[in-house]
Amino acid sequence: MQTTTFKRYWGLIKPGIVFGNMIPVLGGFLLAGPSWKDWPTLLWVMLATFCLVGSACVFNNYYERDIDGLMSRTQNRLLVQESVPKWQVMGIALVLFFAAMAILASMNIVTLLVGIFGFVVYVMIYTMLLKRRSIHQTTLGSFSGACPPVMGYCSISGVFNIDAFFIFMLFAFWQIPHSYAIAVFRQQDYANAQIPLLPLVKGVWHTKKAMIAYWALYMASGVALYAYGTVGWVFLAIFGYYGLRWGYIGWQGFDAEDNDQWARKFFFYSIKVMMMFSLGIVIDTTVKHLLPHIYF
Repeated sequence: MQTTTFKRYWGLIKPGIVFGNMIPVLGGFLLAGPSWKDWPTLLWVMLATFCLVGSACVFNNYYERDIDGLMSRTQNRLLVQESVPKWQVMGIALVLFFAAMAILASMNIVTLLVGIFGFVVYVMIYTMLLKRRSIHQTTLGSFSGACPPVMGYCSISGVFNIDAFFIFMLFAFWQIPHSYAIAVFRQQDYANAQIPLLPLVKGVWHTKKAMIAYWALYMASGVALYAYGTVGWVFLAIFGYYGLRWGYIGWQGFDAEDNDQWARKFFFYSIKVMMMFSLGIVIDTTVKHLLPHIYF
């Protein structure tokens, strides 16, 4: 009984989204060039991210309980079924939020402000203001998704500099085509809820062109990290390989006979791209320290 209850409440934080954000946090953290004594900070910033993203997702679940009932993939959520008291849900959201604020405040003011910015964008701007009203919800919502890696970076650097800016833009440009892919293969669900996503308003063909445009900006941001000297050629090679393959899948969409199947392929490969981004930083950093004579 206790296990069942835990699983029900656990689902409120959308664990897939929460844990998916741990990889970008690690990537941002490593880009800041931490020393061995900094590794406990990684655990703290990951815990803060867990709490902050979890809180935002609970707030999202609470606010969208009406439209969740109109979509097949969300119609069985706890709040839709009214199987948990609303005050408990809000209590969980608030506890997670203040826990995140306490942890981030103990680090430095920059990391705290980045966290607050991401939370406000997701909960207030994306969820409450834009999602039901504007096709620009995905673009502006991507700013919240770009905050976890910047939090990882700033937890060590303590400043929002040009490196942090490139990281922010790279993840924002990754987030947009990643989210558009979901919008393509979940079109019917969003149509049922009357959410004005790009594929529904402008069409799938227009969405595919937008995905390629943002993919190009994503690639440019990664090259900028190398050009500025933040990363070396090892990262650039890994980033370029997986980024170009992702772009190739994007181009295949213009000849795709089954848009849903293509969008799912693009979506799942985008997750691999992000995983390889962090792995690329790990390998790049290792080469930099062990083989400095071949690093540039």
